[in-house]
Amino acid sequence: MSLARLSVVDGDERVLFDDYVLQTETVVDYNTRFSGVAAEDLDPATSKHDLYRRAVVCMKLRRLVDAGCVLVGHSLQSDFRVMNVAVPPDQVIDTAQLFSRPGERKISLRFLCSYLLDHVIQDDNHDSVEDARAALRLYRLYQKLKAEGTLRETLGRVYDHGRKTEWTI
Repeated sequence: MSLARLSVVDGDERVLFDDYVLQTETVVDYNTRFSGVAAEDLDPATSKHDLYRRAVVCMKLRRLVDAGCVLVGHSLQSDFRVMNVAVPPDQVIDTAQLFSRPGERKISLRFLCSYLLDHVIQDDNHDSVEDARAALRLYRLYQKLKAEGTLRETLGRVYDHGRKTEWTI
């Protein structure tokens, strides 16, 4: 697995950076359905995007971490592993963890957004900017539900609905 794109938005959902990574090795499978990245996105001859070296992209994230920024996202640990970037736990808010119950399955970002935010994401293609914004919105909802004392009840409804629909949208 290789880093192909890194997208970061700020607290107002403005894009701080959305960088495509120049590949130094042959890509066997772009996994476009899940990555949102196609061959033409990473080909210097055809890409509509500026391509950056992996080290440059990882350094941008490292600067945010070193500045103490808190990173909000969904299932971030695998992303950090691919980038080989260590992030202190107190600087990570992972909506996959926030919206889960012990011993039960993790719920996809797509399902959570559809059910809780009434917003369908990743419909045609995966877009990491859209995912970043969606995770931030889910975190804000989490804060609201927790403050209202309705988080446990809401999470129960999410799991009930998921089981009824077999986790499909």
